[in-house]
Amino acid sequence: MTPLHAPLARYAERLHRAAGDTHHVASPLGAWLLLALTGPAATGDARAALAEALDADPDDAAAEARALLAAPHPMVAAATALWERAPAPELAAWRAALPENTERGPLPDQATLDGWARERTGGLIDSFPVDVTPDTLLLLANALATRVSWADPFDTAPGAELGAGSAWSGRLSRCCVRRRSAPVLGGLSERAKSNTGSTMAILCLITASAMLENTSRTKGFQGVLLN
Repeated sequence: MTPLHAPLARYAERLHRAAGDTHHVASPLGAWLLLALTGPAATGDARAALAEALDADPDDAAAEARALLAAPHPMVAAATALWERAPAPELAAWRAALPENTERGPLPDQATLDGWARERTGGLIDSFPVDVTPDTLLLLANALATRVSWADPFDTAPGAELGAGSAWSGRLSRCCVRRRSAPVLGGLSERAKSNTGSTMAILCLITASAMLENTSRTKGFQGVLLN
């Protein structure tokens, strides 16, 4: 198998560059894992493009994704799901190679998907970020969520307190700073509140619809998370 850290680091660089220089939250890990799971289904030009996007052989990347999702870090809640309107026979081998703990079943309604998002992210994501339509044939999704406590708690302060020399002072309404870094900011506001922990949840998904030809389904998969 290909060590994950190097291709993931390069994928993260491309993903954040594509997102632009504005403030954003993204999970290269979640996106890379989900994209990697599509690898065994890809052939021809689509497989070559997928290998370039993953910076790894698609089968090796899929094996890495399966191993990581089968035994995630104890601090990370990880879930994967595949829902299909009608299982496509040509995807049988790919379907069988998904992680064993992948939830499977027919396409649920929107309320059920919203409930899945809430349950798998500990309530951090309230709704599923795609609407199921009559054209939707397949949904492949993963969710990563974590709650951590900081050894050195953070404080929150108005963004302006970053100072005139910071490029972010006029772009953020609030910011987090380590307590030990307070002197750099010239003193925190008395309104600053202690932040002893953090939470984060990411939900990534790939869809296939009736508008895609069978031969280009995998191309549609990769396009969602490649650029």
